[in-house]
Parts: sequence; C-alpha cells; structure tokens
Amino acid sequence: GSIECWGLNQFGECTPPRDLGAVSLVAAGYWHALALQTDGNLRAWGDNGTGQATVPTLTGVPTQLSAGRLHNTIRMQDGSLQSWGSNGFGQAAVPAGIGPVTYVACGNYHTLAILPDRTVRAWGNNSSGQSTVPSSLENVVAVGGGARDRDRRPATAHTERRDGSPPG
Repeated sequence: GSIECWGLNQFGECTPPRDLGAVSLVAAGYWHALALQTDGNLRAWGDNGTGQATVPTLTGVPTQLSAGRLHNTIRMQDGSLQSWGSNGFGQAAVPAGIGPVTYVACGNYHTLAILPDRTVRAWGNNSSGQSTVPSSLENVVAVGGGARDRDRRPATAHTERRDGSPPG
C-alpha cells in the first residue's frame, strides 16, 4: 500500500520520495524514515547527517524494520541483523554471534533483540540502564526501544507465562 507522513518535516522526513512504490513495511526515526517496497527495494529519506538515510547493500531479504534516533537495524528473513547510521554508543554494531533473532527494536542510542529462546539482548548507550537486561526477564514476545528527552531512554519488554497467557 501507500504511506502517509505528517509532523514537523524539518529534514524531509515527512516527504516520501515521489517514486516510492507500494510499501509493505515502514519505520520512523527521529528525523528520517524507512520503507520496504513490495518489490523488495528498501528506501530511506530525511536527515542523513550520520548516514541513517543511506541504505547500504543489503545482506538478505528484510522482514522487519526498526529506526532509532540516528540509526537503523533491520531483521532479515534468516534472522540476521543489519545496522547502519550513527554508532557513537555502539548501537549500530550488531554483537558478534547474536543471530538469529526473532524481533528487533531501536531506541534513541541503543538496540534490543529477542532471541529464539525468548530472551533479550541489548547493546548501545546504557546511561540509564536501558541496555542492561534484567537477568530474570524471560518469555519475551515484544520489546520497544523507547525514547525520552534529557538522555533517558527506557526499554520495555512484554512477557507471557510459560502457558502462553499474559502475566497476571
């Protein structure tokens, strides 16, 4: 389908390319956006100050897009990750040996991934503990990177009981 963007549009982040085709996935960063076209072509636009709107050569077929403040991480069909953009806190440096993953989420300056055993790995900025995953966290089905002003970047996770029901 098509996409609609709205908001500040300071760097063209709300102005998709005119030749953008039908879209199957989208993600919005701070001042940039990503879209996976149905033909498999990944597009980016908006602020490119740290290379976040320059799509690198892809290493696989994207199945999930996540955009942080100045970086992006995408999950490929085989569960591998590919990141680019700002890496000032290591948020775009996918840890060695992390694959495959089932889900990825970018925060402002950190990244989270759910592994097949439903545990979470996090990397990047940890100034507020957002990249320190609680050791008791298990059975995770979704994560969100979160973002707030003044360098507070919370991370959230949704878990469920072993029987598949939500925690009570």
